[in-house]
Amino acid sequence: MKTELKKKQNIKVGKVEFKLLFPDLLPEQSPEEYHNLLSDIAVNGVQIPIVTDDKRGIIDGKNRAIAAAERKLKNIPFIIVHNLTEQQKKQLAIKLNAQRRHITKKARLTLAIELRKSGLSYRQIAEIINVSYETVRRHLATVTNVTDEFPDKVKGKDGRDRPANAKSKPPHRTVAKNITEAERVFAVKGNIKSEDLPNTITDVNRIERIARESEKKKLREQRHEDVKLGEVKLLAGDFRKKGKGIPDNSVDLLFTDPPYAKQFLPLWLDLAELAVRVLKPGGLLVTYSGILYLPQIYQMLAKHLEYFWTCSIYHSGGKKLVPAVKIHQAWKPVLVYHKPPLNKYWKPFTDMVTGGKSKKKHEWEQAEDEAIHYIKALCPKNGTLLDCMMGSGTSIVAGLKCGVKKCIGIEIDGHAYTTAEKRVKEVIEELKNDVA
Repeated sequence: MKTELKKKQNIKVGKVEFKLLFPDLLPEQSPEEYHNLLSDIAVNGVQIPIVTDDKRGIIDGKNRAIAAAERKLKNIPFIIVHNLTEQQKKQLAIKLNAQRRHITKKARLTLAIELRKSGLSYRQIAEIINVSYETVRRHLATVTNVTDEFPDKVKGKDGRDRPANAKSKPPHRTVAKNITEAERVFAVKGNIKSEDLPNTITDVNRIERIARESEKKKLREQRHEDVKLGEVKLLAGDFRKKGKGIPDNSVDLLFTDPPYAKQFLPLWLDLAELAVRVLKPGGLLVTYSGILYLPQIYQMLAKHLEYFWTCSIYHSGGKKLVPAVKIHQAWKPVLVYHKPPLNKYWKPFTDMVTGGKSKKKHEWEQAEDEAIHYIKALCPKNGTLLDCMMGSGTSIVAGLKCGVKKCIGIEIDGHAYTTAEKRVKEVIEELKNDVA
């Protein structure tokens, strides 16, 4: 089986097919060596991780992978290196093999010459073939017929030219405990840029988080267009600009969730200015809020609107520690202001709702049931709902589920906007099917 796999230069471990990148780089193991490896793996499993690139190419561990495939093993450790050039992968393969296997002095000299021609410094070559700097220098000094080809400078991984004695940095590595974790790494590799990778070894969960953040960053940088879905309008951009297109006295309920950090406090005054213009007389502003800066928020909202009530959400799903005051926060304020004159058009409702955490779509997302509770109570079905900082669209989705037809959402974050658009389209389609 080993011979057949070597001919194909592909190995299937579990459901993942790997490519042998450098099958002829070093001499093959003898039949006896391979038999001993196979026997050891049968008893102890694969102990030394198989090293691959992020495209399922095996850099080091060819024989271990062949043995694992032959034994149909899945619980195999992997180290996945990211964003290496083909030359860097080959250098890594040489280095890893040189650390574990006996290579003759002649073979090391041959490797040193090839590595030097490719533009590596003496120190880089010494690190790769596992010998001292002085050994490399002495070896290369004896090769008079090709010395002139050696560069005075070498190109680092960042593309910059440096003196030929510069030391290289190790590649970024992700550790996977088994073939299932390795599959997860391969699944996200296309979403990660070199500059997004930390200078540390990561596990699978962290590399997936990095991939998600990279995807968010990419979406934030994209240009997004406004969308009209029946009577639902989704506007991409800053509510202080996009909100200017909303007619005066046209909104029944402005339900939103501004960011709570101190640097965002000025948004509350902008929110109040928008609300007093677009709300119908008697219309309501209902907004989530943090607690630390409530006095300032009350003051800013009161410059344009009249205070009505403070509702709340009880966090049944867990308490959040607020380090600044050393308090575990168990509830969240929901501030209610109105544009005069007060018009109590709603039926009696409870001013507290219990909600859990819901951060699947956006890091500041609120639970859908919380929004449904207040929107159902305070927004007429034939009215207009506006969320000028809609995030991933929870309030718009909640409004549609409450039977509100006219909804307007505004969001400046491209990633959140994309998520909101997808969610709203899905809910509209679900509601259509329910009617049908």
